[in-house]
Amino acid sequence: MTVEAGETVLVHTGVAVAIPRGYAGFIYARSGLATKRHLAPANKVGVIDADYRGEIMVALHNHGNAAQTLDAGERIAQMVVAPFLSFDFSLAEELDETARGEGGFGSTGKR
Repeated sequence: MTVEAGETVLVHTGVAVAIPRGYAGFIYARSGLATKRHLAPANKVGVIDADYRGEIMVALHNHGNAAQTLDAGERIAQMVVAPFLSFDFSLAEELDETARGEGGFGSTGKR
């Protein structure tokens, strides 16, 4: 498969998994492929829910300026299975105060 510069392709992995309830699978870039060949998941991090039973597919994007060819069986991404917390949201009129408050990007300093 060839991924042209600036193109996103859907790569079939041929893999399906049963992730336990309370966990999720997170699809990340492989560092060498991303830094040397500019290929990484298009959505940056893919999420596989515990109730999904289909084939895992990776939307792979070529961030570089040259076409990249993938060989069959080449490792294109990696999955980390991790627990997550599930909770209910509730509407609030105001939030508790913190030292940071409403400070946005860069408000915590550089060091």
